[in-house]
Amino acid sequence: MLVVVDDRNRTVNEFDSTGAFVRQIGRDGAGPGEYRNPYSVAWLDGNLALLDPGNTRLAVFDRAGKWVTSWPVQPLTGGQMVRLYRTPPAFSAFAYRRIAGGSQNLYVPYALGGPQDTIALAPHPTDLERGIMCNRPDKAISFYSNPYAASFVQIPLGGGRQAIARTDAYRIAVLGKAGDTTLVITGDATPSPVTDADWKAGMADWEKFRVDWPTAQCDRTSFTRPPVKPVLNWLFLDGEGRLWVEVESSEGIRYDVFDDAGRPVASVDGLPRSDGLDPSVTGRRAAFVVRDSTTDAAAVRVFRLQR
Repeated sequence: MLVVVDDRNRTVNEFDSTGAFVRQIGRDGAGPGEYRNPYSVAWLDGNLALLDPGNTRLAVFDRAGKWVTSWPVQPLTGGQMVRLYRTPPAFSAFAYRRIAGGSQNLYVPYALGGPQDTIALAPHPTDLERGIMCNRPDKAISFYSNPYAASFVQIPLGGGRQAIARTDAYRIAVLGKAGDTTLVITGDATPSPVTDADWKAGMADWEKFRVDWPTAQCDRTSFTRPPVKPVLNWLFLDGEGRLWVEVESSEGIRYDVFDDAGRPVASVDGLPRSDGLDPSVTGRRAAFVVRDSTTDAAAVRVFRLQR
């Protein structure tokens, strides 16, 4: 079965292996079996967990789509970090807590009994180029980032571990419960150059904003053009808990797969970019959210993996 969250229409739908619609799970509302803001889903020992910030709860449905239970969560939305992270057979959720001088970002592992202990996220490198934040005359805030600058990605791996990486080098560190490095995964990738056409396209939204809002107060006025693109795009776990590394090189997109000990087990070509949204890979099927070439609407495409 394939479960698809449609946040625009506030539905959670189940499809079979052929792509045929099976049923809608739950419905709009605030009672048991209902949700206001379906946001992210993950499997929990055979049950379906649904992050619902609109009702500030994490709902659990069984395989038949029946309501099981729910747990309260923080009312967080926005950004790629705020979601449920697959760590088979369970998952972790993003959260934060207030500490002296600010806040601390956390992963919260879940089991059938509810939330477990928390894991602090690794700090971001301080030398990475930050985005540009602008205060507009209409009192709204706009934020822009450099699509070709190095960034920092990290995901929980289960068992108190997490994987972290800078995207400008093929080097992934696995941190243990104490935050110490227990494993390093490295690979090869030749980065692609940032061409004039790439840079123009990447800066189009920023340049349009500057024309539309010439009096906006921004904390910076320009981005630094790097000579090459980052070689790592994304990290995620498949249904068996293996680490998938999305690599972008001069040869195109590929996915390298590693087992729990960091040993390479596969390299997969022919799949689309994830665009920062975890694909669902179970067995020999991989489901990706892509843009329809005709309507530009979001669609789910399922690929069969060949040995």
